[in-house]
Amino acid sequence: MQYDLQYLKQIITSSQHCQRNWDLTQHISDEHLQMLIYAVTQCPSKQNHAWYQIHVITNRNIIRNIHQHTHGFGFTDGTVTNNPQTLANTVIVFETLPPSNKFIKSKTAWNLPSNNTRDHNIMSIGIASGYLNLVCHMIGYQSGFCSCFDKDKIMQILDLQNEPFVILGIGFV
Repeated sequence: MQYDLQYLKQIITSSQHCQRNWDLTQHISDEHLQMLIYAVTQCPSKQNHAWYQIHVITNRNIIRNIHQHTHGFGFTDGTVTNNPQTLANTVIVFETLPPSNKFIKSKTAWNLPSNNTRDHNIMSIGIASGYLNLVCHMIGYQSGFCSCFDKDKIMQILDLQNEPFVILGIGFV
């Protein structure tokens, strides 16, 4: 398959920018949401294990509640505010997962040392969120990453069992 390399360069350049203002009069279609979920769940990970879980949020009340706990965007005058990239049309929260029983059993059966599974979480979330970011730009959306948030509050809002690691806002401008 032949790709337009100039177009791909534009997508790559676009995907590195953090979007902070959104057109909330539009909705991401279910078809596009399913494609984004497919991208984020079908990317490489250590031994193809699930090291994260995603939470796709479109409910405006929950999105606003998450936004209230994202203090960390600083201005040159020294003031700090909440991160507006989390006010997107859709917000994806990446939650770390502990190693699966299958992974633990295979490590034990093979008598392998237990690695730092935190590294697997971080690597897998990095790859998956990068895939997601690139695909969302390929189908016409903008995005913004956020890692400055109160993890305990986000866990509470979303009733998570494990640590939220990164948030990606996706939407229209």
